[in-house]
Amino acid sequence: MESIKADFGDGERTVYFGKHMLGEMDRVDKVKKVDQHGHITNPTEVVVETLMARARTEQGAPMFSASDRARIMREFDADEVVRVVGAFRAFDIGEQAGN
Repeated sequence: MESIKADFGDGERTVYFGKHMLGEMDRVDKVKKVDQHGHITNPTEVVVETLMARARTEQGAPMFSASDRARIMREFDADEVVRVVGAFRAFDIGEQAGN
């Protein structure tokens, strides 16, 4: 598993992540809304769901549950959430390039 240090505004923690799994993609796809041109109309929800789906503890357990969604959206530092989700994406791109 890969990791990244993050402080969402409640103290530093280590977020672990690995290859994205189909179940994680399904979770994000269920939240995603697009307009008639294919543009995502709810990017905040998509980013938060991606964080919730992919972030893991050191033991590999999900770091967040559905009950954390409102707290993440209301209290977490948005720039830090985007940075962590960006690290997930960079990892995915690196994995694709290596295959």
